[in-house]
Amino acid sequence: DRPSSARSDRAGSALSEAWKVSFRAAITSSPRCENDVVYFGCRDGHLYAYGADGKLRWRYRASGGIGASPLVMDERVICADYGGNLFCLKAKSGEPLWTLPLRAKIVSSPVAGGDRLFIATTDGRVVAARLRDGKRLWSRKIGVSIRSTVAVGKDFVVAATTDGSLQKLGADGTVAWKVEVGGEILSSPIVLEETGVVVVGAPNRSVQARSLATGALAWKRATDAPVTGSPVFDGGVIYVGTRGGTVYALAPDGAERWRADAGGAVFSKPAVAAGTIFITTYGRELLALDAGGTKLEQLTRC
Repeated sequence: DRPSSARSDRAGSALSEAWKVSFRAAITSSPRCENDVVYFGCRDGHLYAYGADGKLRWRYRASGGIGASPLVMDERVICADYGGNLFCLKAKSGEPLWTLPLRAKIVSSPVAGGDRLFIATTDGRVVAARLRDGKRLWSRKIGVSIRSTVAVGKDFVVAATTDGSLQKLGADGTVAWKVEVGGEILSSPIVLEETGVVVVGAPNRSVQARSLATGALAWKRATDAPVTGSPVFDGGVIYVGTRGGTVYALAPDGAERWRADAGGAVFSKPAVAAGTIFITTYGRELLALDAGGTKLEQLTRC
């Protein structure tokens, strides 16, 4: 687990490799960066913290592999594992603060809403827990399985199930509405509260927006392939990739701004920083696009 000083094989590239760490198991957890520390989980059963210099700060042994992306807030790191545990650690040391056993494999990521945490399980439950000590507040089974991350608002939670439904739950776990999107939904929904819609990628080759109040269809944008990656909303634009390798930029009303070829299937959620959109593909490529969809850089076999 030692970083390498190897750089990109593309001379003069604006994107260059500062350090690299290899692991014996796959990493499907997205990294979280806070105070020059990178936190991520690995299927080897550890949550890792690395400094910006590539040096290991600490690692925590979980009860199973970790596919969830950690939540970093208030000097704490919260994550979940395949063994069915939601856990909270001190961000500086990795010292455990509390663990909540949920007795089902977890691949989605924890989300905070006020003084609560929300997590979904692969046996189809949405669970609310107290952020302070991990006490379970409620648990609601809404589908066969949930593999995507929930979206959280002031007094609600929106979740998508693998049996094709999108559901809004109240603060107490009561289902406010349920709509059938169809197919196995793996895309994590996002909420655009200014326009009052929830947006999700669909397996029926579309991106859909549903009314946050009623669940009624607000708009639907056809795509070239199923959308299993999650959308992101930044600067008034929705960015999302498809399994066909196309990246779409959509207005809040669903109008297409532009589309770009990523060169490989996109299962991940785009990241936006300083007006640049970063995409990873299943072809092991990292792609950078500008706000107009023009390709800036591409690193192959990252």
